Amino acid sequence: MCTPPRTGGGLPPEHRRACPKRSYPTRRDAELALLECRILATLHGHQQRRERRAYYCSRCRQFHLTSHPGHPVTPRDREEP
Repeated sequence: MCTPPRTGGGLPPEHRRACPKRSYPTRRDAELALLECRILATLHGHQQRRERRAYYCSRCRQFHLTSHPGHPVTPRDREEP
């Protein structure tokens, strides 16, 4: 992916291991990483995976990026936990 993983972030070890995906502690961090991915794809033509949005993961209690299209927004998607 575009940015190094930001795993852990003060979470208990059981939550850090809950999800093997790259994680971001806040929605803002995830959206900044998404912006970086889009910029790099535009500049360098990297089109292997087009990240589209950030989402909250209840397993690890952090945010991830996905290339899947959005789904209906729920209250939990709008705010950080």
